[in-house]
Amino acid sequence: MGGSYTIFLILLFCFYINGEILKLKREKREAIASNVDITATQGSISSPGFQDGVNYPLNVDKTWTLHLPKDSAYSVTLNITFMDIEEEAKCEWDFLEFDKDYSQRLCGSRTGVYTVESAYKETKIRFVSDFYMAKRGFTAYYSIERLANPCDKSQCVNNGSCSRLSNSDYKCICSKHYTGKYCQEFKKSECESYPCLIFEDNFDFINHHVWEHEITLGGGG
Repeated sequence: MGGSYTIFLILLFCFYINGEILKLKREKREAIASNVDITATQGSISSPGFQDGVNYPLNVDKTWTLHLPKDSAYSVTLNITFMDIEEEAKCEWDFLEFDKDYSQRLCGSRTGVYTVESAYKETKIRFVSDFYMAKRGFTAYYSIERLANPCDKSQCVNNGSCSRLSNSDYKCICSKHYTGKYCQEFKKSECESYPCLIFEDNFDFINHHVWEHEITLGGGG
């Protein structure tokens, strides 16, 4: 009887300790954040300590910011060749996250090739560890590839600007005097006489160009 009771108390204590650990893990982290800016189109990243052959530290919050050229959208490929991060069902303890709004989050040993589609200006990869249990970490290779920009072959005319809608579609933004899918249609003037003076922008509706003029008020000999 006494032995069974002792075992019961030990199990109860273990459950209590485990519960307290889980509770602490969900509390706000006090990790010191750090950031690494990257401009190279390809390279490798790894968790702190990985290249030195040691486990990653506790309380890590490290971000790699990949700065992308501003001329187009880019696809970012992340090839994770090794991962040993503390496992948890929702990856809430230690994790590697990336993509828009950090929509992809990994932990455990989830190696593989992952892709961030249609990234603009920059994309971020973040590694976080909590205060308990450090493991080996991760290493990964990244590369970026420019996506096709339909505006490169746009048919917008008459100073219409091209607005990219997707990798294959675009829209022409027309100036106030033109309309149509490609800004090819001229808006007719409401004036019946020539020249039709629009003093706010000095536009000659018949010759379709902006002209300059000078008005002198008053007279004098």
